[in-house]
Amino acid sequence: MNLKESKLYTVIFTFIISFAFIVILAFINSMTREKIAINSDLFMIKAVLNAMKIDYSTDQEAYKKFKDDAFLRKTVKKSKLNNNEYSIYRAFVNNENITSIINTGQGLWGEITMVTAFDENIDKIIGVDIISQNETPGLGGRIGEKWFKDQFTDEKIGNGIKMTLSDRKYGDTDHNNSSFDAITGATRTSERILFIINDSIKIMKN
Repeated sequence: MNLKESKLYTVIFTFIISFAFIVILAFINSMTREKIAINSDLFMIKAVLNAMKIDYSTDQEAYKKFKDDAFLRKTVKKSKLNNNEYSIYRAFVNNENITSIINTGQGLWGEITMVTAFDENIDKIIGVDIISQNETPGLGGRIGEKWFKDQFTDEKIGNGIKMTLSDRKYGDTDHNNSSFDAITGATRTSERILFIINDSIKIMKN
């Protein structure tokens, strides 16, 4: 029997090829791990600055502003609502005390992590940004688009306790109705965003 036609040859060949790919992937992972961690950290920093309406022009400027003494970070290890941990950031922006919270909730296909910034009395949303999400591209994935996030800028919180979904099709521009427009074809994802934001409001109120 030809050696190349034997089962042993197939097993050994498959093992060698698989091992080679594993070694290559492990090497690439070790070489890029630090860079990935830095980019992930920078993405979070930019999201917090964006939500709090703090301008920056470069990555270096974003780092500098985030590490400034104006920021005070604390982690609430045991929320009154559940046992999750939340990262809280405070800053004095445009003569106003702004507080933001990084909160995570279940999306349609995975977790959605977002930051929501509030005014001092938690009566108004200053802004939001998405840190990570796994929603369907072109549908739920549109929660990261500017038009969707702009709906929350300076949005009044209804009765001081919650937000609701509106039935408009192209973005809710009324910032006094405590509502935002759901993404067409992605109602479930929009509902998840609504839950995360209202959960953040409850946490901050408590």
